[in-house]
Amino acid sequence: MSFSEHQVIPPPPQKQGGQSTTFLPPPLDGSITVQQMYDWHLHHSPNHRIFVYAREDGSLRNICWAEAVAATYTCARLMNNRILFKGKPPVVAILSMSDTVTYTTTVMGLQRANYVVFPISPRNSAPAVAHLLHEVGVEHVLVGRDASMQVLSRDALDILGSQYPSSDLPQLSPVPVFEDLFLPDWRTRTNADDLPLLSVDPRTAGLYLHSSGSTSYPKPITWNCHRLIEHALVPWFGGRDLCDVVFAVHSLPVYHVMGILQLLWAVSSGLVLGVFEPKTPATSPMLDNMFASAKAMNSDIVFCVPYFLEALSREPEYIDWLSTRSGVLYGGGPLDKEAGDNLTSRGVSIIVLYGTIECGVVTPILPVKASDCWDYFEFTKFATPKMVASGPDSFEFIAVKNEFSEPSVINTNVDGAEGFATSDLFTPHSTKPGYWKIIGRIDDQIMHNTGEKTNPGPLGMSFPVIFPEYNS
Repeated sequence: MSFSEHQVIPPPPQKQGGQSTTFLPPPLDGSITVQQMYDWHLHHSPNHRIFVYAREDGSLRNICWAEAVAATYTCARLMNNRILFKGKPPVVAILSMSDTVTYTTTVMGLQRANYVVFPISPRNSAPAVAHLLHEVGVEHVLVGRDASMQVLSRDALDILGSQYPSSDLPQLSPVPVFEDLFLPDWRTRTNADDLPLLSVDPRTAGLYLHSSGSTSYPKPITWNCHRLIEHALVPWFGGRDLCDVVFAVHSLPVYHVMGILQLLWAVSSGLVLGVFEPKTPATSPMLDNMFASAKAMNSDIVFCVPYFLEALSREPEYIDWLSTRSGVLYGGGPLDKEAGDNLTSRGVSIIVLYGTIECGVVTPILPVKASDCWDYFEFTKFATPKMVASGPDSFEFIAVKNEFSEPSVINTNVDGAEGFATSDLFTPHSTKPGYWKIIGRIDDQIMHNTGEKTNPGPLGMSFPVIFPEYNS
């Protein structure tokens, strides 16, 4: 896709790739789409890494942008041969547990073929999958080749057929595997003349994600084409140049929001995604194999969910190595206070990531240095936070629309400004102005007969409900 009009984004405050000889950042002013940024890197950053992984023999394999974009074009051609284009861009869902390289490249290929991508968590039930397919109007589903995904997709379509008998059912086809996309002769496949880009309005749907559905069916959230570029800007509001910095992302499922964000950040900043070797079935992240792989590729940042960080905190060898890294970035749920204190006391820098699908990441990626109080964080200048009192030392965070970031869902108006009320509650640091800790949700508050509101969460626990959809 290309834009039919230019929705201008002002220059961000920081630079990325300033000293790099292999990476040239694409225009981030809203003039080109993410799909055009893939093409940009083929021509301007062909020898810069996007992925690195350790093979079974311990050797490292780098995948640079030229090879990745060639695989993207190969995927786009495969999809064009399978999926009918009847006018407006069809929505194509992915229901798979593919490895990071293959899944990410499939997303890129679908986008480059002008389809709207909808990654769906394979942890959803069949009724939840059916609900999402119907709500968005999915026309085609790429299904994982393992038996569990085959059963889940068939059951979801059976439910769709019984509940909506007059509607056309989505077509199913197998998700590509690594060998389908990364071909030995990839250097001969870098011409995209047969893959024209559609001209679209910046507000056209570019991608769908979904909420966790912890209390009801998951809800689809639309990221329009302009919003994808806004999300890509996040590293440009941090305090570090992330170009060629290796992020170990082994434990992060690509079908959730961070799988899309880590791709967009690689596009905009040149950071490198450290992953498992592509295989079918994909390697399941365990503490030992994740640590061994991250260490083998000399990762700078370990990016993981709290479960792995808590497990790492009980292994002295792992802690010693982590203390030599630039930091550990975590999100997706609460980190045990004792585990966090133990890690920081041993020299590990812990960085909190907070955000929602609706408003995106609103903490710095990455700050100049980790906070001395690891469970508190500052908001990035990318966001405009409004903290609305909701009890003693308790404030709801509202993400207000600004020139760099417009929440994908608008549900409130604060002092004349549109925004997204997160329902997440924060408390300020007692001595560090501008630092906040998340303590729970408005839904969890107890209203006493005195009119006072209190939070029932345990005082000894850091409680960042960060991208809770990781749990689905």
